[in-house]
Amino acid sequence: MTAPAAPPPPAAPPAPTHTPLPPLPPPTDVLPFPNRLAMLLLPIAALVVLYLAMRTLDGAGRAGEMAAAAGASFAGLGTTVIFGAAVLGNDAFAHLSTFDLALVVLVLNTALALVYVGASDLLERIPVVGPKLAGARAQAITVAQGRPWIRRWATAGLALFVISPLPGSGVLGGTLVGRVAGLTRVRTFAAVTAANAAVCALYYLGADALEGFMRDRQMTVWERVGAFVGAVVLMVVLVKWLLRSGAKAAAAPTSSQR
Repeated sequence: MTAPAAPPPPAAPPAPTHTPLPPLPPPTDVLPFPNRLAMLLLPIAALVVLYLAMRTLDGAGRAGEMAAAAGASFAGLGTTVIFGAAVLGNDAFAHLSTFDLALVVLVLNTALALVYVGASDLLERIPVVGPKLAGARAQAITVAQGRPWIRRWATAGLALFVISPLPGSGVLGGTLVGRVAGLTRVRTFAAVTAANAAVCALYYLGADALEGFMRDRQMTVWERVGAFVGAVVLMVVLVKWLLRSGAKAAAAPTSSQR
């Protein structure tokens, strides 16, 4: 009697493959080149004119600190520049208050939002900056696909994303995500600037309260830095909790319908 044949060995699971990012979608509302160029140059020209006006009216010291704060915010510090006067005191900002720094960040980010909304494709052609913006736009595609609540809530969802401390958020990330998610230029600009104003107001209130707390206790610079880091961590945890709660609440009706 012939012995039964041994069962074939189980097939090996397919090797994991890396899924490339989807191609960048073409814009659906292409502006004429003169309009895009104007939306690129006019905000920059407005910032230069504003700097010269502040230098003439308030002096070189105040205008120089405003330009330094704007440069630090643009270079990567973002909205946290608003805490500069509270943490560093007169050693860094002898002419600017916390409110002045909040106003600088608000004006700068509003101008940048207009530039990104209208002329992001032109910026992507610049040799050094272009590849970084193209990479940010590719990341925006992933963000829009992985967070459907942005599309579901439309303008409000984009504003919530800009306010949140999620990766890729902020004025640049919010603008790119809004365009990728299908919002018009006007709605994207409105959502991003409104969220930016809310963030600046919250940071101003937090920095003002922190400054009073540290001034009453006559804290040193290092103690101020430590208190600032603790406040930022607490703020990030709180915003993430609120964002997670809102996302669960938005997903609950969809799950019940299934």
